[in-house]
Amino acid sequence: MQTTHLSDDDYVTITHPFHPKAGKEYTLVGLSKSGGKEKLLCKDADGEEFFVDIGLTSMGQKVDWDDQAKATCDFRYEDLVALSDAMGEISVK
Repeated sequence: MQTTHLSDDDYVTITHPFHPKAGKEYTLVGLSKSGGKEKLLCKDADGEEFFVDIGLTSMGQKVDWDDQAKATCDFRYEDLVALSDAMGEISVK
């Protein structure tokens, strides 16, 4: 893994809604490429450094996560609720 260090003047926000650090801004320390994947080396307010996939940040492609989920989900919410209700009726009998 090769990491290119950047200045501490750049910031990045984690944008993926399910990431535990989503919505927060971090100092961008470096860019790392390994196995064809790009990761950012970031630093939090306490000075702790961590890597995050570039696609989960404000530097990645802009993704509408709701549209992404709709495109990859085989089941609709309404159908799953109906199935759950039907299964509940079967188990009661």
